[in-house]
Amino acid sequence: MRKFFLLIGLLILFQAGFSQAWIQRTNFGGVGRHRSSAFAIGNRGYVGLGHVNGNNINIAYKDWWSYDPSSDSWTQVADYPTLNYGAISFATSTRGYAGGGAFLGSEFYEYNPQTNTWNAIQNCPSTPGDQGCFVVNNKGYVIFANNLYEYDPATGNWTIKQSAPISFATWCVGFNVGASGYIKSGATLYEYKPLNDQWLLKSNFPGLATNSSGAFVRDGKAYIVTGFVGSLTNVTSEVWEYNPGNNVWSQMNDFPGTSRRFSVAFTINNRGYFGTGTNGINLNDFWELNDNVSVNDLSSTKVRVNAFPNPATAYVKFTIQGMNIEKAAEVRMYSASGELTDVVTVADQSCEILRNGKADGIYIYQVLLDGKTISTGKIIFGE
Repeated sequence: MRKFFLLIGLLILFQAGFSQAWIQRTNFGGVGRHRSSAFAIGNRGYVGLGHVNGNNINIAYKDWWSYDPSSDSWTQVADYPTLNYGAISFATSTRGYAGGGAFLGSEFYEYNPQTNTWNAIQNCPSTPGDQGCFVVNNKGYVIFANNLYEYDPATGNWTIKQSAPISFATWCVGFNVGASGYIKSGATLYEYKPLNDQWLLKSNFPGLATNSSGAFVRDGKAYIVTGFVGSLTNVTSEVWEYNPGNNVWSQMNDFPGTSRRFSVAFTINNRGYFGTGTNGINLNDFWELNDNVSVNDLSSTKVRVNAFPNPATAYVKFTIQGMNIEKAAEVRMYSASGELTDVVTVADQSCEILRNGKADGIYIYQVLLDGKTISTGKIIFGE
C-alpha cells in the first residue's frame, strides 16, 4: 500500500511539473488577434500582422512587436509595409521574412533587426498564404498546396523544388528539426530533405487538432499546441510532442491556458513560446514552455534535466545542466507498482540507469538536488 501511495505521489508531482512548465509571460504588446505571423531572430521573437473579424467587421493589422525573454517585455518595431494576415513568415539567423497572405499575392518583404526596416525581396513564384513553412540551413521553404519554393537569402532568389506527394490543407503547420523540414496537415506528416530534394511520409499525427496549431522545436523535438478540430468552432487544448529520432508522437499534458486556433509560436534558446489566436474571442496572452526547470520553484532555479533515449531499450542517460556541483544530486527510478528500482549518484552532471532486466512498461524517475526534488518524469522501457 505504501508503494502505491508513493507512486501516486510521484505521478501527481510529475503532472504538476508539466503543468507548471507552461509559464504565462507578459501579454503580447498589440491587441488580441489571430492569423498573425511570427519568427525568431537570435535572442528575440517577433510577432505582427493578423486580424479580428466577425459581425461583418474585418480589421487587419500591420504592426510588429519584438519580445525580449531576458526582460519578459515587448517593444514595438517598424510596421509592415501593408495591412495583412495569413502571411507566410520565417527567419534565418539574421533576417525575418513575411509575405503572401490575404492582402498580398507573391510579394515578400525582409526585416532587418539591425536597421529596423522592411525591404522588398524578389517575388515568390506563387501566391502562398495560411500554410506551413520552415527553414533549413538558412534557406526558407514555403508551401502552397503541393508546391514547394526555396528562398536563398545569399542569392536573393526563389527556386521551385520537388512537389509534395499531396496537396497540403489550408492552415497546415511547418517546423524544422536538424537538416529536415516537416509539414503537418490534418493527421498527415511529411518530412522534406533538402539535401536530396525528397519527401518522406512519417507517422500519422494521433491528436485531435486538424490544423491551425502552433508549432515550435525544443531539444530536437517538435511540439504541436492546440488548434481546431474538424471545424473552426471546435478547439482543443492538446499538446503533442514529435520525436523525429524514432518517428514517435507522445501526448503531453494539455495546454493550461485558453484553447484556441490560429496562434503563433517560435523558439528562442531552446525554449518554446506560444500565444495570440482566437476561440471566438481574440487573445493576446503569451506563454513559455520550459519543462527543464524545477517543479518546486520555477522562478529561482536554472537547472535543466534531460533524459534520453525515451523510449529506452538498454539504458537511460540523464544530463543535468546548471547544477551546483558542490551539492549532492541523485536520480531515483520507480516501477509502475511504486517499487524503488534504482538510486544513482550524479557525477560530472550526468549518470546512467541500466535496464538490468526491467520489464517493459512505464517507470517514474525523480531527480533530487541537495535532498530536494528538482524534476520528475516518466521513462518507457521496451524492445
